[in-house]
Amino acid sequence: MRILHVSHAGLPDVRVEKTALTMKHRGHEVIFLGGGPITGQHFNVFDEFYSLKLGNSLQIVFDPTVKRRWLNRIRELRPDVVHAHNCIVGHFLASSKFPTIFNDHEYLSKQIAKFEVRPFVRRMAVKPMAKLFPKWERMLLERFPTLTTHPNMTEAHKRFGQFVTTIPNVPMRTQIESFAEPAERQGNAYVGGDFKLAMFMPHRNLEGLRNFIDFDILTGIPYREMMQKLMNYRVGLTAWHPHHWHRYSDANKNYEYMHAGLPVVTNHIIKDALFSTNPYVLGFRNYDEIPQIINSLSDLDHQAIREYALKHYIWEKFEDIIFAAYDAL
Repeated sequence: MRILHVSHAGLPDVRVEKTALTMKHRGHEVIFLGGGPITGQHFNVFDEFYSLKLGNSLQIVFDPTVKRRWLNRIRELRPDVVHAHNCIVGHFLASSKFPTIFNDHEYLSKQIAKFEVRPFVRRMAVKPMAKLFPKWERMLLERFPTLTTHPNMTEAHKRFGQFVTTIPNVPMRTQIESFAEPAERQGNAYVGGDFKLAMFMPHRNLEGLRNFIDFDILTGIPYREMMQKLMNYRVGLTAWHPHHWHRYSDANKNYEYMHAGLPVVTNHIIKDALFSTNPYVLGFRNYDEIPQIINSLSDLDHQAIREYALKHYIWEKFEDIIFAAYDAL
């Protein structure tokens, strides 16, 4: 098959590329069409890749030439199947005849927090599109097999879709293998560029964390270099203040920490939603609990954490779900 992945974003995009690589390993041709810049690939997976102007949110909603331009370009690329990532571009396909997989990474109709920190004018500009997210998601769910990143998202989507299932944001084996266990580990680590922003996003709010613990920040470095550096730490932090979006949040960093042998300290919403039976993920309700949680982590078996992650949180474990979605077309 010739499989076309479409997205409002560009490349690199690790979720998009992992999904494409799964089907490429089965001998299929994979190509990409995005609405954002293409600056590289994590896995060098796509045989062809293209970008196409998408326009701003108001143009997406009110300018019919945007949809026509995208559908015409998709026809020109002659796909056997279209794999649509999120609903912004995906909804263009809802009334088309292309066999389509809907891959919902973001649950945008619930993720209003993405827009809360924008200046007033920009919030008002995106509002017409944000109001349409529930409609667009439902249109896609009713027509196409759907993959999500979170079991709570899956349960919500099953109200409208007949084939909805979950593939978490876990890494591929090649991303996490061949790292040697260091002789000694020290300190706490946070992966992400949030501290470079003018203000924290509401659903990624780390305000005041340094008042309770010290930690290093890893950001802006190649993936395997980041994983190698993580191997030197004792504890990984996803210590965002609790937020209602966390019921649907599946952060890559939680799995990366565990594959590097780190227990994860996160808030109780994320712990309960995704890791209720995982002994290596510890939840807090308030920041003043975190020092005690970390101090209680004595005699850590980092190799055991890595083995647990390899058993439960590896992309290859979930590939049959992707195959089933294509079989459901």
